Amino acid sequence: MSGTRLELLPGLLNMTSGIAVLATRIWNPWLISQTLAINKVWVKVIGASLVLLGITLFSWSAMHINNALLGKVKPVLNNIVTTGPYQFIRHPVYLGITTSLIGLALSFDSLASLLLVFLLFLPSVIFRAKLEERVLKERFNKTWEQYTKTTGFLLPKLTKNHE
Repeated sequence: MSGTRLELLPGLLNMTSGIAVLATRIWNPWLISQTLAINKVWVKVIGASLVLLGITLFSWSAMHINNALLGKVKPVLNNIVTTGPYQFIRHPVYLGITTSLIGLALSFDSLASLLLVFLLFLPSVIFRAKLEERVLKERFNKTWEQYTKTTGFLLPKLTKNHE
């Protein structure tokens, strides 16, 4: 596989696994009939809240990276974005999308959807983020290393390193 095609693989995995999560609501495979053992009203409220939280985080993140949002693995910006949610985590866009998909799975009251988020979508996001981090480290070297010491990968760090 050529370099250009290989660079498209992480995005393709993200999209395919995201569609699989959504498709469980429409297409009923063997696991879809399994529902979550939570009060149906609460599961919908929690699910809708997570969808809104995820969309908000995604939108906030997108405002800080502008045209780099739909980029490939290679960075298109000449600097590391450290404003907005990027001051806390390195991949807030992925966290926002993942949070929204978890919320949708809960809203669907679907065990299959929830499992697909954690077994397909989240691993594909982590794969892409790791590839991006490798390229960012090569490009920004010491600046990147310093940034990673103060920010979490997908979740904020509970404590900051004070050096």
